[in-house]
Amino acid sequence: MGDGSVVFLARRGAGVVGVDISSALIEKARAAEHDLPLGIRYVHADVAGPGIPDVSGPFDAVVCSFGLSDIDDLEGATAAAARVLAPGGVFVCSILHPCFPGGRSVSGSWPADGSYYSEGWWRAAGELSSLRRQVGANHRTLSTYVNTFRRHGLWLDEMAEPEPAPGWAATRPDAARFPVFLVMRCVKHGDNSAADGGA
Repeated sequence: MGDGSVVFLARRGAGVVGVDISSALIEKARAAEHDLPLGIRYVHADVAGPGIPDVSGPFDAVVCSFGLSDIDDLEGATAAAARVLAPGGVFVCSILHPCFPGGRSVSGSWPADGSYYSEGWWRAAGELSSLRRQVGANHRTLSTYVNTFRRHGLWLDEMAEPEPAPGWAATRPDAARFPVFLVMRCVKHGDNSAADGGA
């Protein structure tokens, strides 16, 4: 992903490849890399496709920061992450919490006329949900995420539900009463026994 997470990792000494389907975002990231070189290589590609050009791995980690809900093909994206990870490597993702119901002027994780179980793509209506009002998002239940990861040999190792920033919470106290964000860390098994249903 061509976002702050790749810059953060590169500044900590990691060798980083950023992948995004948006050519505009990739060009912005490449321009930033040109101005302040960190050794990040950016690739314009669909992470859910059958293969990412010039990206084969194995990598120690794959990170997806607030991107999974923007990807229609969760199965394909998860397969790609598992494919390029070394055995024992980690897949870390952050998302809007699938259980977040929203609040006044803030859209939740699912359509207002639906429920937590209403999976699929939708466009937010809350005036403070500006990005999701523009581009929409995919809502999936927590079990859909965890079961998809496990089918591809990525076993949930740890979860966190960080509180929103105090400034955000202070202006949206009704929404801040609920879990807003979810971070998951999965570990890739050394073989495909998880994906094949083995123990």
